[in-house]
Amino acid sequence: MLSKGEIDLIVYGFIGVSSGYLGDFSYETHIKFYPEYCNLNIDPSIYEGSTKKRFIHILESSDSNTQSKILKGVLDKFPIIPISKHWSVSEKRTEQRNQLRPEIEKIISRLNSNPNPPVRNSYFDILTIINDMGKEFERKPSLYSNKGEEDLRDHFLMLLEPYFEGSATGETFNKSGKTDILLRHEGNNIFIGECKFWTGKKGFHDTIDQLLGYLTWRDSKTAVIMFVPNKDFSSVIETAKTAIANHQNYVMFNDDSDDSWHNYTFHLNDDKNKEIKLALMLYHIPK
Repeated sequence: MLSKGEIDLIVYGFIGVSSGYLGDFSYETHIKFYPEYCNLNIDPSIYEGSTKKRFIHILESSDSNTQSKILKGVLDKFPIIPISKHWSVSEKRTEQRNQLRPEIEKIISRLNSNPNPPVRNSYFDILTIINDMGKEFERKPSLYSNKGEEDLRDHFLMLLEPYFEGSATGETFNKSGKTDILLRHEGNNIFIGECKFWTGKKGFHDTIDQLLGYLTWRDSKTAVIMFVPNKDFSSVIETAKTAIANHQNYVMFNDDSDDSWHNYTFHLNDDKNKEIKLALMLYHIPK
């Protein structure tokens, strides 16, 4: 992983910053940079702030393999250019890039020498990645408090994809509707998740019903992810725990994995003998 010093070297030393913005990146060219230069499906527009802030946030939240691809993309975007004897301001920046290029290449080599993140296909691993991102929402309310459900869901997908051997997609059709998060491996669904803002017990039960409606007989690992804008987060957690036990498909409580991550067993619609795992995960995102 990149250190803070290495990220600063890349941002301020190699690319350069002007008036708080990253090099010659516009918002539009920054969006195009990741697919065109890095072969990555990253959309910086889901983040707040300047191009510099977005670029730094993406680097900080990426794994070593993704960081390496971004750095290679940076080197491709800013290739070695011969410098004339009489430097202009832009040529001074180019010369600095030429001088720093070997250092950036060493960093890329180090990132590539580290093992790729382990493939994490287990149900618990998937939920752990979601939980880590949910806590990130809580730690940085200025970045996430004004985001909608789809924007927040996209952050989960962006983190799941590098660790996941298969496909991680959103708004994907399965049985009777489009799921918010669908993870597939070798043709099988291994996880289905539904994301919603908390609006009360009825809305919560409706979300569970919506999730259950997406499940086929072969789907067994699921999660309901609730974004809670209410100030009294503790009260919402208790209300949700009581409400879930009253759902018609509820079978039993299994355990708590965290203060706001609770694991249950439900049964499939119209088949009480087919049990499914359902994780209830709540994250405090006050408006």
